This record gives sequence, structure tokens and C-alpha cells, in this order.
Amino acid sequence: MTISSSSSSSSSSSSSSSSSSSSSSSSSSSSRISNSRSSSRSKKVDVTEAAAVVIVVEAATVEVVIIVATVVVVIVGITVVVVVVVVVVVVVVVVVVVEVVVVVVVVVAVVVVVVVVVVVVEVVVIIEIVIIILVVVVLVLVVVVLVIEVEEDESVGLMSRRLRVRFLITNHEKFAAMMNFAVIRLSYTPTETTPALWPSGKKLAQRSGGAGLVPGRVKPRTLKLVLAADPPSVWHYG
Repeated sequence: MTISSSSSSSSSSSSSSSSSSSSSSSSSSSSRISNSRSSSRSKKVDVTEAAAVVIVVEAATVEVVIIVATVVVVIVGITVVVVVVVVVVVVVVVVVVVEVVVVVVVVVAVVVVVVVVVVVVEVVVIIEIVIIILVVVVLVLVVVVLVIEVEEDESVGLMSRRLRVRFLITNHEKFAAMMNFAVIRLSYTPTETTPALWPSGKKLAQRSGGAGLVPGRVKPRTLKLVLAADPPSVWHYG
């Protein structure tokens, strides 16, 4: 009787210790998961806030450009008014002093010069405004963060991969797909148990000691995006 009671007490103590260890391991794993989720959320918030700041700065730049262009146009208009007044005064003086034919020739010449000057100034201002707006748009497109993921194409097979480009701010995939021209290089590192055919088209299992294919769905992998900047800028998300 004594032996059986001691054995039952030892088994109950071992079961309680195993349950406590499993509960501690589950709590640690849940804490790790919560920490990873919070860190990913903080990354998303940081990236979104940075992109929002960039967009605000670029919008302010556009407003400044519009104000400068308006001031230039007003200055050009005032100059034209002054030139016209001077021309009228000159015409009146010439009418009093010289003959009518000379007056007509002078008036035509002055009007032609004024029109040419105004047209040239306006064209230069318009070209400058267009160039500045294009530069601002290019800066916005380059600074915006894109997320590129590799997913399994189940219709073809496990080893097939397809790219999905996601625009982080507006989540507009069609617009993000148009941004593929800015991509220079994509780096994808598979794990030891999931060899991939990206990017060279050869199996990468040799790097992991000849590991074979593992059945099941391959989780999406986040890649590094290298944009056409000088020096190259790398955005890594995830």
C-alpha cells in the first residue's frame, strides 16, 4: 500500500510539472507572437507615417511652385502694362512731331516686340512649372514604399512562384504594378526546407545539403525592393 501511494503521488507531481512547463511554454510563445505582431504593427505605422510626411512635403512644394508661378505671371502682366503705356506715350510724341507713315511703322514694330517678349516669357514660365511638377511627381513615386511578396501558384505546382506587388499607402495593386519599371533587383532567400526556383531558375536545395521538396503551402515571403536611385535606396518591409 505504501509503494502504490508513493508512485501515484510521484506521477501526479510529474503531471503537474509537465502541465506547468507546457503552460509556461505556451505563454512564452504567445508573448513572442504578440511581440512580433506589435513590432510589425509599429513598422507599418512608421512606414505609413514617413510616407504621409513625404506626401505632405511634396504637396507643400507644389503649392509653393504655384504661388511663385502666379507671382511671375503678375510681374509679367505689370511689365506688359508699363510697356504698353510707354508705347502709347511714344506714339503720341511721334504723331505730334513726325509723319503718319513713320508712326505706323514704329507702332507696328513696338507691338511686335512686346508680343514676342510676352510670349517668350510665358512659354518659359510654363516650361519651368511643368518641369518642377514632373520632378515632384517623380520624387513621390520614388519615395513611396512598395511591398513585393512571393506567393505559391497552386494552379501550376509547389515550385512555381508569382510576384504580387502591393502599394502600401493606397493599396492600389494596378498602380503598383505600373511601378515595376523602377525595380532593379529582388533578393529572395529560401529556407532549408523550402528550396525555390527564384531568381536563377535552378534548385537552391544544394545550399542546404540537398534538402528535398516539402509538401504543403509555402507562406508568402517579403522581398527587398531596390529602387533606381543614386545612391540606391533599399526598403525592406516585414
